[in-house]
Amino acid sequence: MLRMLFGNDNSPEANPDWSNEHDVFTKWFACVVHKPLVRTRWVPVLRGAHGIGKGTFQHMARALIGSGGVSVVQGIEGVAGQFGGENALARLLIVDEVWSKSDKLMEAFKPIVSDDFIGVERKGEMRFTTRSVADTLVFSNHGKPFKSAATERRWWVAGYRNLDQGPDVSKEIGQAFHAECAKLVRKAMPLGSAGDQSQIRDLLCWLKLVAMQVPSNFCSTAPPSSGFDDLIDLAIEDAHDGLVSWLDKMDTKDALSLSDVVVKTGVAQSQLVDLLGERGFRSCQMKSEGGRKVWTKALVGVGPNRLLEYGV
Repeated sequence: MLRMLFGNDNSPEANPDWSNEHDVFTKWFACVVHKPLVRTRWVPVLRGAHGIGKGTFQHMARALIGSGGVSVVQGIEGVAGQFGGENALARLLIVDEVWSKSDKLMEAFKPIVSDDFIGVERKGEMRFTTRSVADTLVFSNHGKPFKSAATERRWWVAGYRNLDQGPDVSKEIGQAFHAECAKLVRKAMPLGSAGDQSQIRDLLCWLKLVAMQVPSNFCSTAPPSSGFDDLIDLAIEDAHDGLVSWLDKMDTKDALSLSDVVVKTGVAQSQLVDLLGERGFRSCQMKSEGGRKVWTKALVGVGPNRLLEYGV
């Protein structure tokens, strides 16, 4: 399974960082299976050509966790849309066929990945909030399935996976190799009570040993990854640099409106809030603006007296 998704020493076309990718992904999946009360607050993002084994991994996950514990949705809108929250009420949430240009959807997706609680809305019923227990995995056939800021710590992005046999063979032969591997994996991992369960038991025992060795901080933020730079939006980074310079020039008597800065810079609100916290800002109500919520460097008990507009 790992060779299908990342390659190895025997692969004519392997990811350059395949050894580290094997290690990180195995630890992540071991925690998914054996640490249901410890939520991983980052997402593996696996990109690759059609037929590398993404569907086969979904089958294996169902065999190990149980079909009811795995939820598969198509695209970010499948879980971040108005009625998508219920799809995240599983042990493992797999978001397949991801290719999103919507910043709004991505902002709605991030809390599903890392927040302790999730909002669920069903048609004809009142919206409710419940504890979030799902770990999340993203699959995509695109090299850049979505945009990200360089400061984002929710994405672990493996290198783009081409077919294992490399470009020197035909596409049919390359896909045939993965198809044969998929056949072997599915035979070894039967769903339900039918078939030989011995390899499922062996794999569960091995993953248990792996999970016992995983450090406690592994689940907090995504490890470094070779493919993360592929997601970085240079326009966001340019806006980020200009914003940092503007924030550093602000006086303690100055204040800013969150919505004004978000609209004019294109920086996501969650990233802006994190940046403000890092640079000593706090939120408060500005009396001279009718109690409007603003952000300032002023000390607690000392309010700002000048509301700035970004870029003015």
